[in-house]
Amino acid sequence: MLRIKLIGLGNRGMRTLERFRHIPADIARFVEVVDLDGTLVAQAHELLAAQGRPIDGSAGEANVAYICTDWHSHARLAIQEMESGRDTIVEVPLSVSIAECEELKEVCRRTGRRCLMAENCCFDNFHLACLEMARQGLFGTITHLEGAYIHTIGADGDPTKPWMVESLQTIGGNTYPTHAYGPIAQLLALDGDGLDSLQSLSSALTQGLNTTLIRTRKGRSVLLFLDVSTPRPYSRMQTICGTEGFAQKYPVPTLQLKGMDTPAIGDEALRLADKYLVGEAASYWQEGQRLGIENPMNYAMDCRMMRCLATGERFEVEIGEGAEWSSLIELTRRAAEEAQL
Repeated sequence: MLRIKLIGLGNRGMRTLERFRHIPADIARFVEVVDLDGTLVAQAHELLAAQGRPIDGSAGEANVAYICTDWHSHARLAIQEMESGRDTIVEVPLSVSIAECEELKEVCRRTGRRCLMAENCCFDNFHLACLEMARQGLFGTITHLEGAYIHTIGADGDPTKPWMVESLQTIGGNTYPTHAYGPIAQLLALDGDGLDSLQSLSSALTQGLNTTLIRTRKGRSVLLFLDVSTPRPYSRMQTICGTEGFAQKYPVPTLQLKGMDTPAIGDEALRLADKYLVGEAASYWQEGQRLGIENPMNYAMDCRMMRCLATGERFEVEIGEGAEWSSLIELTRRAAEEAQL
């Protein structure tokens, strides 16, 4: 049984406790909850008790730490927990610093502990289907990819995320790249491709608006877009351009695959994509949907993390992927600063 120490009981931490009510307690359970705010700790205990999963000390000490604190403390806490003998799960990003990402990799090597990044967008059903389509060659040769995090959370947006607003004011560049780049990186990895170089530009008129253009080692182009400050509707783009096919989830699901005369659009595209939902992660997503879970990609991610930690199987986003994807924060900031000179 995985015995979890949850660190950080803000919005994401509490939602993690709520999500895990769907994970059988004999597979994983919370044995410790930690936060600087004692009121939140009490609320967490009440929530777990209401789920019939109270923390009572009988399960033993934690062997996994799940970190849901602010971004600036992710790496420090993960290092502390790995050095204490625990595998770690870290909310996105692993760090806002390349140096800390490198330190995390070194600590993993030295301690033998694992560091997983909880990137839920890698378990989106449309993305999982597109991964299978790409494996089957239905896009031909992928030439260009686009990803985004477009979500209004500025001063006039979501008031529950002051941590995001504060980070936008102090970091710069693409502050939140992993939702956009993670799924893209998995597609690139199918034939051993990845990040080579990038250019980045941040808006001089508003914080939290950044455009980044990446060139991959094999010559593909990747567009990443961040916009958390304008009223633009939510989008992660999820766009794939190939020599024989095209896919895009936002703003309207669209599929044009090898052999199709006309594109499938909207619900038709989603039904077509469902035919390519295969494999363990996809089965977890489908199970989450049957259970009526609000966001099945979170459930699929949780189930995969628990299985991989319990069995030793490799998770989709371990320290290598997490460190590379998180490093885009500093890389885009540097590039955007250079572009202003």
